[in-house]
Amino acid sequence: MRQVRIENSPTSRCCSGCGSPTDHVDIRRAPDAAVSDGERRHLTVLFCDLVSSTEIAARLDPEDWRDIAGAYQRAAAEAVTRFGGHVAKYLGDGLVVFFGLPAGA
Repeated sequence: MRQVRIENSPTSRCCSGCGSPTDHVDIRRAPDAAVSDGERRHLTVLFCDLVSSTEIAARLDPEDWRDIAGAYQRAAAEAVTRFGGHVAKYLGDGLVVFFGLPAGA
């Protein structure tokens, strides 16, 4: 899968790549106390899951499916960790992953 980087201006209300609302706060308009201790960081959020998992799960014994989904999540988590990412949450057969989040944050 090709990764595309989209840069939006701090005042844009919609993503210039897909048109969806950005719903972000313009830090230039935030109170001074809110920005004085902060810093700008780049964070990549990834969601990954098994394709067609519903159909696969319907054909398998529930315990076998649990073992397969668990093995997938463990393998994905190992790859994420190897590349410096952090698994934020496990969702069904998927994972929400952060790259660029400082340790302990």
